[in-house]
Amino acid sequence: MSASASQISDRVPDRLKRKGRIWELEITDVRPVTATMHRVIATGPALSEFTVRPGQSLILVLPQEGDGVDARHYTVRSFDPKTRQIAIDVALHGTRKTPANRWVLSAEAGDRFAAVGPRGHVVLKEDATHHLICVDETGLPAAQAILEGLPAHASALALIEIGMPDSRQPIVESDRIEVRWLCRADGTAPGAALISALHDMPPQPDATHVYLAGETSAVRDQRRLLVSYGYAKTEISAEGYWRPGRNGGHDHIDD
Repeated sequence: MSASASQISDRVPDRLKRKGRIWELEITDVRPVTATMHRVIATGPALSEFTVRPGQSLILVLPQEGDGVDARHYTVRSFDPKTRQIAIDVALHGTRKTPANRWVLSAEAGDRFAAVGPRGHVVLKEDATHHLICVDETGLPAAQAILEGLPAHASALALIEIGMPDSRQPIVESDRIEVRWLCRADGTAPGAALISALHDMPPQPDATHVYLAGETSAVRDQRRLLVSYGYAKTEISAEGYWRPGRNGGHDHIDD
């Protein structure tokens, strides 16, 4: 499902053009990372000017059948300025025929699409001494990017909720970085395992920056719990990456 460069730019909706620079990208590879995550690698000549902070996302403008497009926010998993290649990990939402599922499962080398950004609120805060990261599968790429970008002086604890053990990915741990995988029990609400883990943890609000990403209502509950524990609202970066029944869009959470 390829398109010319002019067609790619022309198909970006006006409402998205105000949200950042438009990048015209071509897929070079698509591969499964786990049973629930696929990686899209793309490049473009203008990426020599591209910069991104760990955790930032792009709005992908994905071609659909006919002349339609669909906009989706995805974290930049990694960017190699030497090869001008962006890696974007796409979480599969089960067997549902969502626009994103259809796109990533049919994508192949040579396909072209547009992206807008980078942008986002869940971004590495480099001056924090400690980092607490709480995400579900959709926030895993952001968690990985933030952990890989940590300054040498910083420590981190990452709580990652997944729906099945096969969703785990290799993450390098050290005496500064601890990762806890939380497998969500069948029939429980998204974020339930994260809330339970936060209830069991002793609060450490001093010099800590918190990153929350996942289902919107779950992220809102996690934020309220942490605020009640004494974490400063200004030190919590919270974003809802998805909501049941909604296709696309992110929710910046500050209430």
